Amino acid sequence: MMKQKKYFYGTLVVLAFVAMLVSKYYVQVMLIQGPSMKPTYHNMSIVFVDKHTRKYGVGDIVVFKTDGVKGNLVKRIVAGPKDTVLIKDGVLYVNEQPSAQQPDDKKLYHAGIAQTTVTVPDNCFFVLGDNYAESIDSRNKEIGFVAYEAIEGKIIR
Repeated sequence: MMKQKKYFYGTLVVLAFVAMLVSKYYVQVMLIQGPSMKPTYHNMSIVFVDKHTRKYGVGDIVVFKTDGVKGNLVKRIVAGPKDTVLIKDGVLYVNEQPSAQQPDDKKLYHAGIAQTTVTVPDNCFFVLGDNYAESIDSRNKEIGFVAYEAIEGKIIR
């Protein structure tokens, strides 16, 4: 009986270690907190974060950290390295064209740093929350451009 208990606890330790490695390097379960990604994700939505694939592009929803805000942030990439971004009259322009990432029925009333044309630096992205009115994102000086290295992964669900 004693050997079975040791085997059981040893198995639990190994499983916990494997789960920790998978969560740290491959796929992590995450809880969305706050309204900034509505309607795509609501407060308390459970999502999976792909931490293994390190390729990001326009339209991807990514998880990242920044010095300007405590905790993880979840936002959509709307522009990549060397793209120009301008928010004028509620419309997001990327490379002087209206962005396909902006739904027709949504306006950006706060332009922030993009009230004049800005160019996204190399190895950086311009990100927005889907709920423009409730999102702290690249428009805000506290966030600004998000460095590739700051991204922890992308949402896969």
